Amino acid sequence: MGNYAQMMTLSDTMIGLAQQLSSPAREAQGWINRGHAAVYLGRFTEAKAALDKGIALAATAGEPITVARAQLNRARLLRAQGQLFAALGVLREAEQVLASATQEGAILALQESDIYEQLRQLSDARRAARHAAELFAGQEMPVYSASAFLQAARIAIQQKSASAAHELLHLAIGQARQAQALHINAQMSIGQAELATLPDRTATPAALQRRRSAAERAARQAADQLSASGFVQEAALGQLAIANLCVQRGARSDALSIYRALVEHSAPSVQLAANAGMGALLAPPEALRYLRRAAALAVEQRRALPMEELQARYSTETSPHHIRLASAYLQLGDVTLALESICAAKAGPLLDLRAASTSLEPAHSVLLQTRKADLARWRQQAEEQHRLAAGAVQSEQIQSYIYHSQQAQAAEAQVKSAERALTATVRTLSDRGGQMGIPSAAAISAALSPGMVLLEYCQIDDDLACFLVRPGHPPEYRRLCPYRLLAPCFDRWSLVSRRMMDPGQED
Repeated sequence: MGNYAQMMTLSDTMIGLAQQLSSPAREAQGWINRGHAAVYLGRFTEAKAALDKGIALAATAGEPITVARAQLNRARLLRAQGQLFAALGVLREAEQVLASATQEGAILALQESDIYEQLRQLSDARRAARHAAELFAGQEMPVYSASAFLQAARIAIQQKSASAAHELLHLAIGQARQAQALHINAQMSIGQAELATLPDRTATPAALQRRRSAAERAARQAADQLSASGFVQEAALGQLAIANLCVQRGARSDALSIYRALVEHSAPSVQLAANAGMGALLAPPEALRYLRRAAALAVEQRRALPMEELQARYSTETSPHHIRLASAYLQLGDVTLALESICAAKAGPLLDLRAASTSLEPAHSVLLQTRKADLARWRQQAEEQHRLAAGAVQSEQIQSYIYHSQQAQAAEAQVKSAERALTATVRTLSDRGGQMGIPSAAAISAALSPGMVLLEYCQIDDDLACFLVRPGHPPEYRRLCPYRLLAPCFDRWSLVSRRMMDPGQED
């Protein structure tokens, strides 16, 4: 139920009784329970010691299922410490044993999906979420199954795979109908609204417009239901999907009204999306404040990531909010600030990677890791309590549902507090934490030797663009060509360069 201090006390009592009774199997379970509680209390050294002890005792007692359950908790510990690849390895070990224990196998698959999504391995994340959904369905747990299918559908939407998302949503809706749970059905409507924002070349414009209008109406009703039931985050995601649909049907004022209501939302991810939405709809002079805020939030979120997640996201994502800010500056004729935004987009993630891998002073390193671990464990607790609330709905345990919903909200409040603490720590440490500021255009120009120039390429909107930086001159800017024209150029250059490498071709 989330009372981890009481869980520790009971675990210690259980361990003592098991030792009196000379029962290593029961003692192993007690140590594993103790380790589970210690993870969520942020006492990671104790958690590791308890889980190691539990695994050793369970192995001696010939209890492979107990060993696998301990591995499940070890994966939680590693994830809270930012060791995502190690957590996946441990889960794979446990998976072989828990394959016969369907419910625990499903929980394991959900953990895998969450980690894969953090690492931006979206195909693996989708596969794991779908596997969890199918296992829950086999156990006749429709609320859990619907939630897992919905998670898989949302990952497919991130991949812009409309057909896969449609299939997964259809399966989610089928499970939700069995559950007769209001909040799950509302989340299905939000999922359908998110799907409706994707392009569909198979539908006529009129049919697509009808589908989007219907999705928007259903999403509005669903967002109201979720908000009234206390699902604040889910309701906000629904509002963002509605705003996207408003933009697509040309209802700019409706979308702006939604974004304005969300720009100071308690969740930074919602704030970021709302500020970016405002910036995309307003004229450049008005848009600047919102685009700057979105860019700043993007940096804060990036710096909150553990090293492995930062590496994974850097390889697949740039900083689109800085690019949009650069585009606004260019529309206002400010080439210098546009160049500095492009530098922040391209150099920012690289410098953050450098900072994350820098050997810090021991005290600073411990402080940063503690802040990041606090954030990770509170996020895990929020997820866990939301899942327990969903299970209580399925069992028609209203008091339990209310309790776990309150616990989830309390955990989300701790998430926000941990996010603020981490941001404050990063800012306080500054360069002592390995962070470096992005060089200004003037600093870049001053660093160039006489006769040396810098060409800084980027994609802005649909075009390839370039900045020219020379010593002692303001930067210059040109749009070169549509970006899509580059692919055939690269193909041709690849053929030419291969031919030039051929030692028989002297010309």
